[in-house]
Formats: sequence, structure tokens, C-alpha cells
Amino acid sequence: SVIEQFTSEYVVGSGYTIRDLILPVKVRGQKLKSDLDIKANVSLRSSSLTMMFIDKNAQTTQGAKILNININADYRISQKVTARAFYTQTVNNPYVQTSFPNSTSTGGLSIRFTL
Repeated sequence: SVIEQFTSEYVVGSGYTIRDLILPVKVRGQKLKSDLDIKANVSLRSSSLTMMFIDKNAQTTQGAKILNININADYRISQKVTARAFYTQTVNNPYVQTSFPNSTSTGGLSIRFTL
């Protein structure tokens, strides 16, 4: 028997900056005004492990098609504080019938302090 492993991945990314975005929130009596940096990545990955036999048909024993979506936005609140909103979704569609498709999503807000 011969084992073949195949992997391919395509990634598309983009970014955009909204200059001098003013938020309706006041800090120390002034409204926040800063750039909003938005980034997005979409990737599609295919991975499989196929066993080939001389007297039988080839059989895929492992593998999946995985779609990954990442979006995040950064906003600088002050010289030392940055806020980030993020969202990630991963969709997994296996090639093997004994495995089940699944999807995970995460998202949130983080505040980063720089010393």
C-alpha cells in the first residue's frame, strides 16, 4: 500500500483604516478621537490522508476542509491603552464519514495597557 498526504491552503486578507473616528464616549471631558484599524482574513484549508492499495480502491482515512474567518478592529484610546474587538469562526467539514462536521465561534473585547 502507498499513503498519500495532501494539503492546500488559500488565504485572503484585507485591512482598512478609518481615520480620526470620534466615539460618543468622553474620557477626561473630551470625546475619543483616533484611528480605527480593521483587519479581516479568510482561509480555506484542505488536508487529507489517502491509502492506496494495489488490488483495491483508494480510501481516505483522515482529512477535512476547514474554513477560518478572523476579523478584528483596534482603536487606540490613549497613548498607553488600546481596545480590540475580535471575532473568529472555524468550520470543519471532515472527509471521513465517521467524523462529524463542527463549528466554533469566539469573539470579544480586549483592553491592552502598555507600560
